[in-house]
Amino acid sequence: MVGCAIVSGLFMYKFHLLPTRLSIGTKLLSGFLLVVLLLGVLGVQLTRTLNGARHAFVLIDHRVDDLSNIDALRRLHEQEVSSLTNYLVTEDPAWGTSLTESMSLYDLLLSDLNASMVDSSSASALSLYEHAVEVVRAASSIVRDHIQSGQIELAHEVYDEVFLLDEARASALIVQLTSEMEDEISTLLWESKLGVLAGGNAFVLAAIILISIIGIFAFYLTVSITHAIENLHRTVEKIIAGDLDERAAVGTRDEIGELASAFNVMTEKLHTSYEMVEQKVIRKTKELRETVEEVGEKNTALKKSKTALVEAMHNLQIEKNHLAHAKAKDDAILSSIGDGLLVTDAGGVITLTNARALEMLGFELKEVMDQDFLDIIELHDHDSDDSVRVARPFQEVLREGKRITVTNYSYKRKDGSLIPVAITVAPIRHDGRTVGVVNIFRDITREREIDKAKTEFVSLASHQLRSPLTAIKWYLEMLAGGVPGPLTDDQKDYVKDISENTQYMIDLVSKLLNVSRIDLGTFVIEPKMCDLRDLANDILKKLDVQREQREVTIQKDFPGVMKKISVDPKLMRIVFQNLFSNAIKYSKPKGVVRLAIKQTASELIFSVEDHGYGIPKEEQFKIFGKLFRASNVQEEQIEGNGLGLYMVKAIVETGGGRVWFESIVDEGTTFYLALPVQGMHAQKGTKKLTDQS
Repeated sequence: MVGCAIVSGLFMYKFHLLPTRLSIGTKLLSGFLLVVLLLGVLGVQLTRTLNGARHAFVLIDHRVDDLSNIDALRRLHEQEVSSLTNYLVTEDPAWGTSLTESMSLYDLLLSDLNASMVDSSSASALSLYEHAVEVVRAASSIVRDHIQSGQIELAHEVYDEVFLLDEARASALIVQLTSEMEDEISTLLWESKLGVLAGGNAFVLAAIILISIIGIFAFYLTVSITHAIENLHRTVEKIIAGDLDERAAVGTRDEIGELASAFNVMTEKLHTSYEMVEQKVIRKTKELRETVEEVGEKNTALKKSKTALVEAMHNLQIEKNHLAHAKAKDDAILSSIGDGLLVTDAGGVITLTNARALEMLGFELKEVMDQDFLDIIELHDHDSDDSVRVARPFQEVLREGKRITVTNYSYKRKDGSLIPVAITVAPIRHDGRTVGVVNIFRDITREREIDKAKTEFVSLASHQLRSPLTAIKWYLEMLAGGVPGPLTDDQKDYVKDISENTQYMIDLVSKLLNVSRIDLGTFVIEPKMCDLRDLANDILKKLDVQREQREVTIQKDFPGVMKKISVDPKLMRIVFQNLFSNAIKYSKPKGVVRLAIKQTASELIFSVEDHGYGIPKEEQFKIFGKLFRASNVQEEQIEGNGLGLYMVKAIVETGGGRVWFESIVDEGTTFYLALPVQGMHAQKGTKKLTDQS
């Protein structure tokens, strides 16, 4: 940018693109007015960006209120259904009155919601749900009429065959409406973020243009003044050397031009006087020759020194301008970053921060600068019940010199409250060593709230699905056992297929329940002294059918004598069942699965090795994620749901252990499970995980 300013200034000066009749004061005033004009344009751009962001956040706030009203609408509808059900069961008129009151409140809230969501992209989904509720109410009205007329059996029939079906449709639509509203809010958040980033980029670009124009004008003014002075200086030197015919060039009509004109008049007069005394000078030349030579030498040295000094001052000014421009650019970039920024030296002392970091943490600049990072910024483990002060990412980066990104921590604000953050910590390297750390963080409160809501929904849905699936399985067992009567061979095949698929659904629902309990942190760990060999052998027996179908051979390398270890047997069954089942399932037909246990001074390491399809290297970082399955096994159409390894990692790491793997495509995969010799950590909770083995 500075180079462009210098080239532009030289071009305008060389080809006289700027006026030369203006005084220096006028030029400075013109430059000041130009800066004011550009600052005004910059202010307009910033105002437009801020107004756009404010409008987007107001719209998001309205949509969040609509989402809350939709949830209230759902609860009122559930209250209607509950009142009708109790009215049908008890025939108590009080329930009929309660039903009428719930309907009135529902209508009022629906009217407000229709008015609020006129311009929402989810308005059509609300209309569909409203129509579905009208159908449910029609069925509800028929049921109430039958109850009031004493036709209870007919009321039950309409309730079971019509009302419950319509109510299920309405419930599905309200779930769809909620999902669409959440998607709309997420879209609005993303669009507002893009708008702010675009406005920030425009602001930075305008700032760069402003600095460039100021640099061009300043360089032009400097060159025009210094060039005129240098011309005058060269003329003075020539006259001092005796060339009285030399005249100063008058390139401008400002104060310097006037000075050059006056100097030329003075030179002319001096030339006339010189001719008059020239004869006298000739007579004394011989006497003064030696003196003149000495003075000439000194004058030459003085001219060289002066030239060098002028050049040094000029270079110093250019470097000063360059540093000022660079600092202004860095300050603008730091101010426009939407994330918090903290920079420390190798000793952990904070050397740089930005306004966003101070805003999120509630500190003043003077409270954090030149302070120890660990004394000012408290980091708390989000997954722990107790708020234990930690500093693991910061210390690990200083120790290892590698970048780390974590999302399971919270920063403590100045007022004592905690703010959940996603943190990226990277080292500053120089000459092969770490000289500092860059800490960038952002507020993820909203992401955690949405993730918790999704997990709670999965838990609720899984609970609601589990009971009917269990009932279906029980009735299928009765059919298969011939309780209602003998079945034909085709009917038996149908019942068998339905039973197998029902069992798959029950297993899937159980896994979803386990995943939701893991995500919510509500599952219990109750360690007991167990022999891991016995647990492993028990799981292998239950997988014999699966193993025989794929003709897989199991090789065990277990120590003959091994101490028992304190683990939760139910959780270890879940871990072993998933690891063993995956090894068999993803082994090639007639393959070999090798199980081994190795004891060290601090850990007990269990390995499960197969020679199957392996995991593509570019997908290995996703392998412990929820619902992820590698692309190469999907092509083989091998059954799976992508939840098992997620549960394995969560159970083992919560219990204080480690899980990792090694894999090569088409050669196989080895999973390692390491538990401390002290055993798993106990954990209090409200739910126990379900064992699918």
